[in-house]
Amino acid sequence: MLMHTETPQHPDNDFQTLLSDYAAPVPNEGFSRSVMQSIDIIALQTTQRQTTKRRLYSLYGAAFLGGTFTALQLPSVVKLWSSFYTMLSQASFDINSNLIGLGLFAALALWAVVDHKAPDLF
Repeated sequence: MLMHTETPQHPDNDFQTLLSDYAAPVPNEGFSRSVMQSIDIIALQTTQRQTTKRRLYSLYGAAFLGGTFTALQLPSVVKLWSSFYTMLSQASFDINSNLIGLGLFAALALWAVVDHKAPDLF
């Protein structure tokens, strides 16, 4: 009967033995740091460029949708304006309604002059 006298080595011991002869890192005088900074700068510029493009396309899309909505509503606006114009042309104003309107306008103008809001309110 043959007896094995060696104890089995742990697998981590093999790696430690292999890496024990590994040379220490060579000083690179800031080369690695400068490369990493340039990569960070390029990534930041790319992110800013993508954000700018996204905002620009969002603005174009909103302008297109707003223009489309306005164009679709334009016939209704024209019809409303024409009905308002015909109503104003057929209306008769008496002197009392004109005086009431003038009085309200004068009160509003006086209020705007007298009212003192805090300067940092808006």
